Amino acid sequence: PTLVVDWGGFRSDQPGKSRLEIYYQVYNFGLQFVPDGKEFVASYDISAEVFDKDDSQVESYERSRQVRVAGQAQTRSRYDYRTSQITLELEPGKYTVRFVLTDNGSKSSVRRELKVSLSQFRSNVPELSSVEFAQSISNRTASVGVFDKGSSLVVPSVSRSYGGDDDQRLLLYMEIYGGADSSERAVLESVIRHRSR
Repeated sequence: PTLVVDWGGFRSDQPGKSRLEIYYQVYNFGLQFVPDGKEFVASYDISAEVFDKDDSQVESYERSRQVRVAGQAQTRSRYDYRTSQITLELEPGKYTVRFVLTDNGSKSSVRRELKVSLSQFRSNVPELSSVEFAQSISNRTASVGVFDKGSSLVVPSVSRSYGGDDDQRLLLYMEIYGGADSSERAVLESVIRHRSR
């Protein structure tokens, strides 16, 4: 299986906590599909365990998913994937997130590990959240989903890869917290660096 992971840190609505968003993508070509009528189906399990700086587990998450596609070509596609997100409310600090993706068809697994430094966001000074690379940003609909950010729907670009047909846009999402005097003007300067693989 093929798994790409990333994360972002934001202010939480819960006092003394920060919001950790963990983004992941599972690609079709890494899963074993089987015929099911006129379609092809694959299933996988994803788990994430969060450990603090003392290597004590503080959170865990498990989910089972099924993927259905109409044609065999989609089962091998390097461009078809599923993106999702896990949102956790944690105390600020350093964490290790251990991911496991298991393809139920082949029984093979892939592991990924993230090192996370979750900032403490204070309410009295202006601050900036993590920068989330996005593949799309749109107005939020009435239904609530994992990618909701207030009035926007932000789908992360987990791989942070850009180019091809959509190479004219680089979408970023971040939250600016005004601090005690929210009427104060904030100036945001950014530098974009290119890293080739």
